[in-house]
Amino acid sequence: MDLKVLLLGVVILIVGIILVLLSLIGSKRHISEKRTSVFGFILVGPIPIVFGKNVSREMIILLVLIGIILTLLAWVL
Repeated sequence: MDLKVLLLGVVILIVGIILVLLSLIGSKRHISEKRTSVFGFILVGPIPIVFGKNVSREMIILLVLIGIILTLLAWVL
């Protein structure tokens, strides 16, 4: 059980970091100042991450924080 939580946390963290990088690249190119476009669709538990549609930076930062929390939780347990 702990390994599953650890893997889920690491996957969410990696996806979140990639989305943040895509957001920064998109803002430098002035594609969109407040939103970024990403590719595909993933549903992680109750958290929908919509790729191919506009995703706010707050949602991406929340995703990174959840990944960090789940990873730390798995290491503590």
